[in-house]
Amino acid sequence: MIKYKITFILSFIFFGSFAQFKVKTEYNYLKFINFQQDEKLIKSSCPNAELVADRLFFDKPSKLNTLFFNELSTSEDFAKNKSKSLFYHISQRVLFPNDSISNTIKKNFYDNAYKLNFNKIEVDNFWNKTTRNSLPKTKNKQIELILNLGTKIHSKYLTKTLFKLGSQLEKKNYLMPQWYKDWKFLTIIQLKEKKKISYLDYQSDSSLFNRLNRKKKIKVYNQAINYYIKKHAFKEAKRLTVNYKKEHLPLTRKTGLLIKKIVTLYHKII
Repeated sequence: MIKYKITFILSFIFFGSFAQFKVKTEYNYLKFINFQQDEKLIKSSCPNAELVADRLFFDKPSKLNTLFFNELSTSEDFAKNKSKSLFYHISQRVLFPNDSISNTIKKNFYDNAYKLNFNKIEVDNFWNKTTRNSLPKTKNKQIELILNLGTKIHSKYLTKTLFKLGSQLEKKNYLMPQWYKDWKFLTIIQLKEKKKISYLDYQSDSSLFNRLNRKKKIKVYNQAINYYIKKHAFKEAKRLTVNYKKEHLPLTRKTGLLIKKIVTLYHKII
């Protein structure tokens, strides 16, 4: 038993040290290529650096993590990934705050947001909600804040990262807010990121189909039913169609065609 405990402790130290070594190595590399400003090399390096970042969101605050996220944001900026650059700046400010870095990056933070067509009030909101004194106290609440602000960037380049981060938080049995559940559903059925703007309500606890007006309900139902048919998830497509009928929504041409597909593929009349 003692042997197993020693092995576990040594393994923990080894893998912990290895993880830190990997972050430090990745940070030094990003710092070097950012200094060189080799756009082609930076673009090819960002995906691997993003994978490292994915593993650090729930990590403890450290100077190394602060520097890494800041350098990754700089790389994304050089690679002309403005939405990712803004996102990693937000993540760094929320999870690994540093006053000196905060002063250094403010101009770039605002410039990137402006280039993404946000106005000053919206950018001020991003900045002010991520100031040290405004931050939630717990890690889970901090992650929720990152998800909140990240989804408000409305960029297709962030969808996978946000979905993965939300899944990590869900695995901790965290009670996810309604707006995130709605965003996740719209993401699953592959609604375009820019279109989600008019479907999300960050203040409401009411579910998506309870909030949407008639026109938007038809749009989402059709999108969802079509998605599940394509995935051969006919039972879910059928369930949504039954709900559609219960809401007494009009049988549009598109909805009618989708129902015919379900009847043909599922071999049951709805």
